[in-house]
Amino acid sequence: MATAFDLSVVRGDKPLHLQIADQIQEKILSGGLGVGSRLPTVRKLADSAGVSRVTALQAYEALQVRGLIASRVGSGTFVAAPNTAEMGRGRLKQFQPCSVTTDFSASARSSGITNLAIGDADDRNFQTDEFAAGMLRSRNGEEFSVGPYGNGALLSAFASYYQSFGIQASPDRLMVAGGGIATNAALAMSIDTKGAKVVLQDPAFPHASDYFESFDLQTIGVPTVGGDLDTQRFQDEVKKGGVKAAFLFLTVNQCTGETASVRNKRQVLEIAERHGVAIFEDVSAFWSYDGVRLPNLRELADGASVDVVAFDCMTKTLGRTVPVSCVFADGSLRERVAVRSLGLGSSPPSLMQHAMRAYVEGRSFAAHVSRAAPRHLARRNATLRALRERMPEGCSWTDPKVGHSLWLRFPDGVEEARLYEDALSASVAVAPGSSAMVPHRPASAVRISYGGSSVDEIASAVARLAKVVEAQLS
Repeated sequence: MATAFDLSVVRGDKPLHLQIADQIQEKILSGGLGVGSRLPTVRKLADSAGVSRVTALQAYEALQVRGLIASRVGSGTFVAAPNTAEMGRGRLKQFQPCSVTTDFSASARSSGITNLAIGDADDRNFQTDEFAAGMLRSRNGEEFSVGPYGNGALLSAFASYYQSFGIQASPDRLMVAGGGIATNAALAMSIDTKGAKVVLQDPAFPHASDYFESFDLQTIGVPTVGGDLDTQRFQDEVKKGGVKAAFLFLTVNQCTGETASVRNKRQVLEIAERHGVAIFEDVSAFWSYDGVRLPNLRELADGASVDVVAFDCMTKTLGRTVPVSCVFADGSLRERVAVRSLGLGSSPPSLMQHAMRAYVEGRSFAAHVSRAAPRHLARRNATLRALRERMPEGCSWTDPKVGHSLWLRFPDGVEEARLYEDALSASVAVAPGSSAMVPHRPASAVRISYGGSSVDEIASAVARLAKVVEAQLS
């Protein structure tokens, strides 16, 4: 006899058949539907969910693609073993450790995977029509003109926006660049000496050392403890010579969600100034969960002789829909970065910059932040609550003050490679901790990113991940 169950669908952004598939998947993975359980016919499924038979059929097809159910001609549809070797291989082929940290969340969702690996904001929070409206308000061709540092009107709009936060900003000390990776490329290429040493805050963003080494730069990892950079280690490394720059994330570590103390930031600046080391900092957000704006290294370095470049990557606020960054830099260094950005062809096109100008000038950008920040706060709280309730004893995690990610550590007995594979088989993608370490070395940790998932998706995914951890520890 087929198993009966209640389903609830809401007409909105998410397709109805995926809503149904996700609810049945949750029942399977939670043990509510055991292997071999017979599912309702397409007609009965459609009646119970209040949808068409076509929609019900699409839901079953999605579950078959995920490897969770199987149909037998003349017998019906049954729950398959969710952790079969065939299913695991199929998912691992599509989602390898590098791809889950860069894959669009929509692609993961279509495969039934909750992606807790990608560290950007949720694209679904971004109101595309509101942004595109700026492109329709053009009065003359001059609005689309782009100079070496970007669209002049956009630079002025950015300056006014940051000034509203109490940040000293003027158009002649800003430039427009592409997304985070493109901006990092321009910064890396502005270091004139090939083979130079660069310090990376450890942990950094996943695969950071591979990225910078592709520009013929030698990376040196300096660890952080509780958000603070190990200044003794930093000083020891720069004293050895050859260190030209440090790529830091002290205002907001996009991997752990931690922030450094003002005292630690000042110590880092003093060491950099003393040894002639330039600092590039990804600030990536000027809002925090407690409403207190965090001073970045560039602000604290005001008046010092050290070169400090800060950049705010809009994808961390708007999602990947808008690959734009605002870079804070001065003098010849600003010019070098701009030239490298133009040479890479990574500067946003004039139409994008024009639309961004209208978006910022019309205060739509500020309105988006006001809408999105509470949503990310709710997701952060849901993640922390699920970790407290579900994770076995011995696990620990950071408490993010800003951003979309936290750092989850495991006790001895948890093997990272196996955890990653087993988590994928349980429909959860996480970023392996070793991918964020500089240089590469084992890490009994993963990065959990909650920016692209709903509260319900997070709670369910963390519960499944906790079962994987428990299985390894036992």
